[in-house]
Amino acid sequence: MYQDYEMTFTQTGVSPAMTSLSQLVTVTANGANAVDIGSGNVAKNIGSGDAIQIVFTVTTAMAAAGAATLQLQAILSAAEALTSPVTLVETAAIPKAELPAGTQISLTLPAISPEYVKAGMRYLGVRWVVASGPMNAAAAIRASVTVDPQTNG
Repeated sequence: MYQDYEMTFTQTGVSPAMTSLSQLVTVTANGANAVDIGSGNVAKNIGSGDAIQIVFTVTTAMAAAGAATLQLQAILSAAEALTSPVTLVETAAIPKAELPAGTQISLTLPAISPEYVKAGMRYLGVRWVVASGPMNAAAAIRASVTVDPQTNG
């Protein structure tokens, strides 16, 4: 699987325990980066050819004092800061016990609705929703776009 830094939604970690391009996950938040998919034909064609996936990789295990869960989302917004986004696709809530380091979860992007393109929604990003949290301060995740995800199983 090839990954391009420009197609990565999370930032370089600040903790020595974190893998490069990871982001801390403690509470509900957006990924640090957005991908500008443009307007017009580029945005209209997302999801109409080869499947485009966002791959989330848990780089440091999710842990919390309570029964925390994590939901992962692909979002689209008119603002680069990913404010007022619409959710394109999401996982169900995943219990922390099912999120050890190395876990990979893929979301396949659906075709982008023409209404979103007309509304100027050109920034693709990710969001994680933490319920019954927070996660501990070391929990981290990486998210990036791929066309051909690698599986080692």
